[in-house]
Amino acid sequence: MTSSGKAVATGEALVSFATKLPAFQVPEEELVVPSNLGRYGLSEVVNRLLGKEQPVPFDFLVDGEFLRTSIDLYLEVHKLSSEKVLQLEFVLALREPEQSTVDEAPEWVSSVVALEACPSTWFAATLYDGTVRVYEGSEMRLSSRLADSGLAAAAALPTAGGSHFLAACLDGTLRAMSLEGAASGPVATLGTGGSAMQAAALSEDGTLLAGGGWSTEVLVFNTEPETFAQPAASRKRKAAANQARPKFALKGHSQVVTALHFGKKEQFPYTLLSGSWDCSVRVWDIAAASCVCNWGVARAVTSFTVNPAMPQLATSHEDGHVSFWDVRAPAHTSIAGDLGQRGAAAGAGAGDSPAALLAGGVVPRGRRTEVGGGVARPFEQR
Repeated sequence: MTSSGKAVATGEALVSFATKLPAFQVPEEELVVPSNLGRYGLSEVVNRLLGKEQPVPFDFLVDGEFLRTSIDLYLEVHKLSSEKVLQLEFVLALREPEQSTVDEAPEWVSSVVALEACPSTWFAATLYDGTVRVYEGSEMRLSSRLADSGLAAAAALPTAGGSHFLAACLDGTLRAMSLEGAASGPVATLGTGGSAMQAAALSEDGTLLAGGGWSTEVLVFNTEPETFAQPAASRKRKAAANQARPKFALKGHSQVVTALHFGKKEQFPYTLLSGSWDCSVRVWDIAAASCVCNWGVARAVTSFTVNPAMPQLATSHEDGHVSFWDVRAPAHTSIAGDLGQRGAAAGAGAGDSPAALLAGGVVPRGRRTEVGGGVARPFEQR
C-alpha cells in the first residue's frame, strides 16, 4: 500500500503524467499501470486520458532523461521500488520520415539548408562531388556543379527574389552564388585554397561572409555587388567577383572549425560565433577583429544554433549530447540533453517557438536526402 492509499500488485507500477504542452494537459494524479509498459504503451495511456480519437505519439522523460526501457526495467536498473511514484513528463515524438520523399543523389549528402524563411518549401543539398541540388518540396529543380572538390557545408540568406547561397569547399575555398527558384547566377570563388573548409556563414545584411575549417582560422570576406550576381535571362552572364584575400583572419581555435554564425543586429550586433573540435565556442568582435569571449564546452562541438528570441545557445557534440548555454553569463555549467542514441549529434537548429530546438544525430546512409539515418529529437528549453 502506497502513501496515497493505492495498492500496487506484482507487475504493476505507480506513475503520474505531466507536460508543458498546453494542448495536452492531463490530471496530475497517481495511476496504477502495468509495469511492463514502455514508450508505446504509455503513449496509449496518455491518449486515453486525453480522449484522442486520432492517437498522438509521445516520448517520456524521467528526471530529464528519455525513457528507453519498460517501467519495470527502469525501476530495476535504478533500484527503485514499484511503490514509488514515477514522475513521467511527456513530449511530442517525431513520426518516421515518409520514404516516398526520398531522393537518391549520386554522391554523399554533406548538408541541407533552407532557402526561404521557415517554413520553407525550397531547400538546397550539398554533395561531396562538388554539386548543389535545389529542391522545391520533394522535387529537384536544379543541379549545379560549384567545384571539382566536395562541398562540406552551406549557408543561405533569403532575399526578395530568392536567396544568396554560400558553400564551404574541401579545396579550401568558399563558393557563392545567387539562387532564384530553379535559376542560378555565376559562381564566385573566395579564398586561394589550402586546408579544407568545414563551415560557412552569411551576415544578416549579406555584406560579410565567413568560412572556417581545418586551418583552424576563421576567414571573413566582404561581399561585392558581383559576388551574388543575379541569374541572367540571356546566355551573356556577368562574371562573378572572385576574391583571393579575406578582409581578415581570426585566430584562436586549435582544432577544426565546425560551425559559424553571425549574430543578429538586434540580438548580438557586430559579432561572429564559432564552434570547434577544440571543445570551445568563441565570440568574435568583427569590428575589432578580435575574440571577446571563449566558452569551454567540455566536448568537441559538431554544430550550434542560436535561439532567435532569447540569449541562448545550443551546441551539439560528438557523443550525442546537446548542451544549452545562457550567453549573458560568464563560464558556467550547461544544461545537457541526450538524443538517446549512440554516436554523434550532427546538428542542431532553432524552431519557430522561442523555446523550441531540434537536434539530429545522423548515422550516414549514403545518398538519400532525408532525415532518418539516425535520430531527430525536439527539446524544450527551460
